[in-house]
Amino acid sequence: CSLSQVMGTVATLTVPEANPIWDRGITGAGQIIGIADTGVDYTNCLLAENPYSPPPFGTPVASRRKLVAYRTTVDCAQCDGCPKIIPWDRMRFSIGAGSQVGEGQPAVYRSWPHSCISAAHNLPTGCADADRDARLEPRRYDAFGATLDLDVVSRSAGAFEYQTFIRVFVLNRDDYDAYLAGSLGSDPDASLCLNPTCTTRSQRIVYQGLSLPPSRRGYGVVVRTAMDSGLLVQLANGLAASDGLLAWQFSTASVPCGDTQDDARGHGTLVASVAAGSLAAGAGTEGERAFTGGYEGVAKDAKLFVTDMSAGASGADNLSIPLDIAGSVLDPAYQAGARVHSNSWSCYFPQILCDGVKCAYTPPDWCNKYSSQAAAIDRYVFEHPDLVVLVAAGDAQAWAAAPASGSIR
Repeated sequence: CSLSQVMGTVATLTVPEANPIWDRGITGAGQIIGIADTGVDYTNCLLAENPYSPPPFGTPVASRRKLVAYRTTVDCAQCDGCPKIIPWDRMRFSIGAGSQVGEGQPAVYRSWPHSCISAAHNLPTGCADADRDARLEPRRYDAFGATLDLDVVSRSAGAFEYQTFIRVFVLNRDDYDAYLAGSLGSDPDASLCLNPTCTTRSQRIVYQGLSLPPSRRGYGVVVRTAMDSGLLVQLANGLAASDGLLAWQFSTASVPCGDTQDDARGHGTLVASVAAGSLAAGAGTEGERAFTGGYEGVAKDAKLFVTDMSAGASGADNLSIPLDIAGSVLDPAYQAGARVHSNSWSCYFPQILCDGVKCAYTPPDWCNKYSSQAAAIDRYVFEHPDLVVLVAAGDAQAWAAAPASGSIR
């Protein structure tokens, strides 16, 4: 909230505080507003204490100037954010020449989402567009990353038993493509590995729940032999699955129900500031106070109870809304004294939905339904008639057709 430059006239600059609401003494004094959003930047001068101190992340502190509580839930199970298997994004070796490899050669190199059809690996019909498919629901590898389970076993491929070794390299898709464009006779650059032990040679390599960082286009996996002779290596599956054994399986990332900061777009900070933002008494210079006065919230003297539902990724569709919206969002704020609650988010509208069989465009009426979340809010308000819950009616920014007769639009 500081001025970007010093102006000679700033000392005489004044911004009138009068408005029809404040003129009638309605400033939000003595009230607490619940905010459930992407989190807030609690260092922002419209929300910060003076002198600065972080908000309470546990028991609410009513004596605070602005943020009486900052609540977050890290358990992924509370918001259905735990890893989910993506049936297409898996690898299974068949015993035979197709998965045998000689010394110093790549045994397997393949990317996920996979670039072409493969009935053996249960991939969708037709070729995939990795730039798009990594972003599809439920993958969202671009925003949240992925979880990898892997168990690859190397065995002798001939008639005699002998000791065999392999190495596994997990790369983001861009680094994987760059490797394919180079020499397949050498190992990928170990500094680019997403798995911590890619240079380790072993007869069996296992990863359980390996967390992978976000990757715009997905991932690639390279398995190479680490043999000192030209003997063949037979790769085998070691990962148990409901339909047999797999070599590896990609799942969605484990997404927390909130963190302790706003997302990159600052959506929650904007919502909180519009509702109740104000500069602390004595904070800033005279010019800064005059400048900031024009950006104070409607209920500038109210306090805030913040529930952070951001999964920590950039973008506007990164909310992880708790399954128990009444018990995890509304009730904690109500018990702390909030009688107005702002839920400035609506139904997420993915352009394309995928399951284990096919992908399809989302129907236009995807969000036009009475959901269990809506029912939970209605029930809680019915049981607590002194609470007002404000929910966004949509986020389309434009309407494709004229409103129907009787529509609230």
